[in-house]
Amino acid sequence: MMEEAPIDLMPPDTKQRAYDVAERARQNSVIQNVVPAILLYTWLLQASQTLHNTARLQNDLGIAYRNLPTGDRGENLRQAITCYDQALLVRTREAAPLDWAATQNNLGNAYAGLPTGDRGDNLRLAIACYEQALEFFTSMHVDHYAQVVKRNLEIAQQELQDLEQE
Repeated sequence: MMEEAPIDLMPPDTKQRAYDVAERARQNSVIQNVVPAILLYTWLLQASQTLHNTARLQNDLGIAYRNLPTGDRGENLRQAITCYDQALLVRTREAAPLDWAATQNNLGNAYAGLPTGDRGDNLRLAIACYEQALEFFTSMHVDHYAQVVKRNLEIAQQELQDLEQE
């Protein structure tokens, strides 16, 4: 278990620096950005004072774990799934519909990439996430995101179909 960061010992500009590094990691998932981002997101979560901010940080931490190119891939994705699930406690369809749909897509990506457990079950979970996100993005005419999610959905459906035909 990770120890709590000594928040009161951090320099005053640490929060802004943490957000800056985390944003670079979000935009460019290379290892030298992802690992510090995970540490900084974890620290920012401890310092977060609003549910909305905590949910955003959980989602971003999930993205960082999903993009982490080192370590146990299955464990990284399980950690990402946990982060997305935590974000979805606040990012509900009713309270934050756009964020909810984006997090559903992220959760689908994590399940689709999960190399452990039952592959068919993982793909079915991914498909369910993608379908929910796609329904929202389509109904709101958010065409770019709808296209991205639709492509993710098609890939997962094809992979599941191939798996079931084996």
